[in-house]
This record gives sequence, C-alpha cells and structure tokens, in this order.
Amino acid sequence: MKKVALIISLIAIITLLVYQIFNVANSNEIQTRGDIISELPEVSFKMLNGQDVFIPKSGPTDKLLVFYNSDCEYCQEKAKIFSDKKDQSLDFDVYWISSEPLEKILSFIDQYNLLSENFYFLEDRDGASYTHFLVKTTPTLFHYDKSGRFIQEFPNDAPVGYIIDNINQTTRE
Repeated sequence: MKKVALIISLIAIITLLVYQIFNVANSNEIQTRGDIISELPEVSFKMLNGQDVFIPKSGPTDKLLVFYNSDCEYCQEKAKIFSDKKDQSLDFDVYWISSEPLEKILSFIDQYNLLSENFYFLEDRDGASYTHFLVKTTPTLFHYDKSGRFIQEFPNDAPVGYIIDNINQTTRE
C-alpha cells in the first residue's frame, strides 16, 4: 500500500513539474513575441522591382501586415475578398509579405487582381521577417497604427470585412 501511495505521489509531482515547465516556456514565448511586435520593427524587404525597403514606422495611415503563402487556402480566400473591396475606401495600407519566389508573388497578384494604391507586395526570400515576427502559420495579420505601435493580431480565420471595419474604426478614433 505504501508503494502505491509513493508511486502516485511521484507521478503527481512529476506531472506538476512538467506542467510548470510547460507554462513557463509558453509564457516566455508570448512575452517575447509581445515585446518583439509591440512596435513596427525595421525589417528589410525587397519590393517586386528588387529595391530594398523598410515598412515605414510612421506615416499618414495605419498598416496591416499580411504574411501569406499563395498555396494557402485562407490566404487565397482573403485575397479574393480584399480584391473585391480594394476600390472601397480603405483607411490603411496593406503590406502583403511572402517568402516565395517572385514569379509566385506576381502570379498571386495577377490571379486575384490585387493591384491597388493601398497594396504593397514585399518579398522576404530568406524568411527573416517570418522568424522575427514569430509567424508560424499563414495568413498571419498584424495591425499597426500610424505611429508604428502594435494594435492587434487578427486570427487567420478572421473575416476580411471584420478586419477592414476594425482597422477603419480604429483609424477614425
């Protein structure tokens, strides 16, 4: 009987320790990500013409960063809807960021008719921005205000209408 109680106690202690370690690891990752994305960092990208650029930290409009992959169904769905709404008044700029080859980015733009004065397509061939922003899935969407301060991350399944309304409302406050 003492052996059974001892074994149960040991299992309980080990379970508690594993739980604590897992909690600390997760809270450190969240805190680290929060620290990293709290302000728009100066990360270098390539424009489609090959020019190196940074997303401007401050400017006249809010910014939505969309990390995407052209083969991702959620990304394709968002692209279709953004394309349909691009001629409406968007009070913000959309930075489409991909680590894919230039040919795939151009094909994506063409396929979803994404040319717009509010849309900027950036190439991140080495994936440095994905690593910097701790992007694990696509699409990942970050909203920054005019001064480059992080406002929110949208879930990858957030409806585009909700995203647009939310950002437009924030810019008008």
